[in-house]
Amino acid sequence: MSSAPPTKSARQACYTARDAFYNCVREQGGLEWTAQHKVPSKCKAARAAFEKECLPSWVKHFDTQQEVSARRARQLRAAIDSQATSAAGSLSGKAA
Repeated sequence: MSSAPPTKSARQACYTARDAFYNCVREQGGLEWTAQHKVPSKCKAARAAFEKECLPSWVKHFDTQQEVSARRARQLRAAIDSQATSAAGSLSGKAA
């Protein structure tokens, strides 16, 4: 038998805890943090609150979303770096 879905206040508590955790990770320089990485020590309490307030399936879902976001950030950074290198080569007169 399945349990009742989370109430509006329970969902809000989950979202608040999730946002606090991911904001903490970003503040620690971990824009590209994923669940495979170690949780920064300053964020361990926020992670514990996140896991306490959210259903395990939600934590997994949000971690997956974070991994997709991190992958996009890496791809975007690589594309920007590639464009910057090509543009610099073109401006310097060297073949790109």
